[in-house]
Amino acid sequence: MSGDALVINTNQDIITEFNKLNSQIIVTKLREDLKKLAIKYGINDIDIGPSTYTGGELTAKLTMKVHKITEDGETADTGQVDWINYHTKFGLPKDGYGKVITLQNGKQCKLIGIQKNARTYPVLGVCDNKTYKYKSEMVIQLLKVQYGI
Repeated sequence: MSGDALVINTNQDIITEFNKLNSQIIVTKLREDLKKLAIKYGINDIDIGPSTYTGGELTAKLTMKVHKITEDGETADTGQVDWINYHTKFGLPKDGYGKVITLQNGKQCKLIGIQKNARTYPVLGVCDNKTYKYKSEMVIQLLKVQYGI
């Protein structure tokens, strides 16, 4: 055996109950490790949301997003991928994603995605940094009038 000693975890390294301090340490360490995994596996956005703890349990929401490559070699975000995959289901034009439409109240709204399981309000748009849901029929009509598509 070489001069390396066998290192054994001491009891001070073992978490027996979560508290504010060790929860923050664990979540910070997880974020660092997740960044390494994101690089390794090509994940564009990865994060751990707010965490809660009670005694022996720490709960946190993990979110991961990948950006796919479109047919023209461009990077597509998840909203664009959903638009490409589901626009026909709602009768929307393929090139409607990212278009800015003017609503009846005069507000400008950028189309950012489709909720594939939503029946009444499937189209997502951003106005004044807030996400709204719209009926596909209204969006189709506005795209025809404003863009001819």
